[in-house]
Amino acid sequence: MSCVGLKEHQVNPRKPHNCEWCAEKIPAGEKCMYRAYVWEGVFHSAYQHLECYEAMQKSAIDDNNLEFDEGMFNRGQTYAEWEG
Repeated sequence: MSCVGLKEHQVNPRKPHNCEWCAEKIPAGEKCMYRAYVWEGVFHSAYQHLECYEAMQKSAIDDNNLEFDEGMFNRGQTYAEWEG
């Protein structure tokens, strides 16, 4: 699997977005992470709750080839917690 990170930074979005990790709404103005990256040669951009971004980072330490579908996890849940 190939992921190339292009940009990651904290933002206060002007409009609501769905979290890439948990698929819950991120209301306009709520601090969150914006990510831009290339996965398997395809450009992606996404928003994540701060706790979901942290859970993703912890999960990636355990599995460098971490793959997930939008909404696969609960808010702030790590891969290890999901796996059970």
